[in-house]
Amino acid sequence: MLELLRLPSDYVELKHLKAELRRVVDLQRFTAEAAFDIMLSVHEAVVNAMSHGNRLARERAVTVEWQYEADGLRITVRDEGGGFDYDRWLELIAERTPGPEMDHGRGILLMTRLMDRVAFADGGATVILTRRFDRTPSPS
Repeated sequence: MLELLRLPSDYVELKHLKAELRRVVDLQRFTAEAAFDIMLSVHEAVVNAMSHGNRLARERAVTVEWQYEADGLRITVRDEGGGFDYDRWLELIAERTPGPEMDHGRGILLMTRLMDRVAFADGGATVILTRRFDRTPSPS
């Protein structure tokens, strides 16, 4: 089942995102820790999409889609901007620790640490976040 939420690029709209995400994670079998990780990661992706992708132009929307899968949840966040060089950003932040001294990249770093998979598409205008119900590695 695929669900969709469209938000104008305005931080005041984040309250709608939070309420909808709470509903989504509460419907699933996620632990409280996993629910927090998902909500924080999606929040960071949406803030990045609003501010960097859409430059806070209210007429430009951020689209959040989530799809329930047999083993977890996949969330896709799209903005209407031109994207960014995500490979470069991933290289730059790979060895960094999130903290207040980071002026950019903290959101992406958090997403990569809190989710099972983070992928970018559409030249960086789309981020796909995946979280499994059970994070234990499967036997090879």
